Amino acid sequence: GQLTEDIQISGTISDESFPIQPEGNTATLDEIDKIYINAVHPLGELTAGDITFSENSGIFNAFKRNLSGVRASFNTNEKIFKSVYGKSKGIYNRIELKGIDGNQGPYYLVTKEGKKNIVISAWSEIVWLDGKKMNRGEDNDYIIDYSSGEIIFTSKNLIFYDTDIDLEYQYQLNRYSQNFMGASVANNSNSLFNYKISFSKEGDDKSLIGDEDKKIFKSVDFLFESGAIADSTGDYDLVGNDYIYNPSEVPSENKYRVVFDYDPNGRYVRRITDSNRVYYGLLEITDSKNIEKFSPGRSIRAPNASSVIHLSSRANLDSGIDLEAEIALSSNNSNTLNHKDNFIKKGNALSLKLIKDQMNFVGINSSMLFSHWQNTKDFKTLSRSKDVNFNENWDLIDTTKFGFEQQTSFGAALSVGSRLNSSMNYSTYS
Repeated sequence: GQLTEDIQISGTISDESFPIQPEGNTATLDEIDKIYINAVHPLGELTAGDITFSENSGIFNAFKRNLSGVRASFNTNEKIFKSVYGKSKGIYNRIELKGIDGNQGPYYLVTKEGKKNIVISAWSEIVWLDGKKMNRGEDNDYIIDYSSGEIIFTSKNLIFYDTDIDLEYQYQLNRYSQNFMGASVANNSNSLFNYKISFSKEGDDKSLIGDEDKKIFKSVDFLFESGAIADSTGDYDLVGNDYIYNPSEVPSENKYRVVFDYDPNGRYVRRITDSNRVYYGLLEITDSKNIEKFSPGRSIRAPNASSVIHLSSRANLDSGIDLEAEIALSSNNSNTLNHKDNFIKKGNALSLKLIKDQMNFVGINSSMLFSHWQNTKDFKTLSRSKDVNFNENWDLIDTTKFGFEQQTSFGAALSVGSRLNSSMNYSTYS
């Protein structure tokens, strides 16, 4: 409704909390799953509650985050100021998969460490098949179970052994919540020159860490939290260094109550008894190589943080040539409780584009594009910075282990009326 002559209020409000994720079977999700209030004024806008914040001002500054917080924008003197602060609803991750011939799913979304059965933040997923962006919904391309992290593709796109599946999403963990903040200023009023400067930072919330753990993290990146507690009524016996499942109604001094956690290098696997009770037993030679492994306890990493400063601009040069330029600086701190410089990795990146559109010579229309980008080894964006099919186009497995990267491209297109259309592109990558 109209609060005043200049201020309009909208949003959805509820006095209940819904911890259950919505169903991902439709193209749009119910508004009641997002609780927010929005105020609009001719000079700006303010939104508080469940918000989606996204940036798309260049290849080094394109991302999306689901947050609980506040987002504001303000217009003055032909400039646009934006800011956001909130708690992230999950940790960003991206995975690349090859399809299984004839298997439409489920395909599992996992943590950075490879753990399955995770909770996905609703609205956060971006799904690609062979470089084509997919739409959610039973009548569209895929459905997703947010509560278990499973995705199934519909029959509109059959999956084969060489299908490239690319997934971006946010997943929830209980150990840390993440804070996110961002700010930007842009000037798009001049048709000859415009620019945008932005700063984004996300990091783990250190306030949730106990004082003892903080002291430990000041000198190490990881600490191990034991999952075994001596308990005379526990279900596991300690035999040497191994915990053996052996439930008994008779209390014993050698009994332990054990909590197991996912560990790619663990020595235990999840099993089930004849009475359908889940327990953890030692890994055996006959077990599959791809089986999930666990350890009695868990390794906890130190809180970390990442930030990016980004400048993008576009200038209209003489002869109708447009110049687009980007400069980005990144900082990745793997341990925010340790202030030594060796825990902080800094990188930078540069992108240039020269665009010449609509040249006409004796009835032949043409356009040209020259582009070059490069980044240092330790440069890290908050999302992808390359085309979704980059690895497939260049026949690469993983570029994260590379050092300095650069790509230079030249493209041209010609057309003669409606009778002839031709284009070519040449690129080098090193």
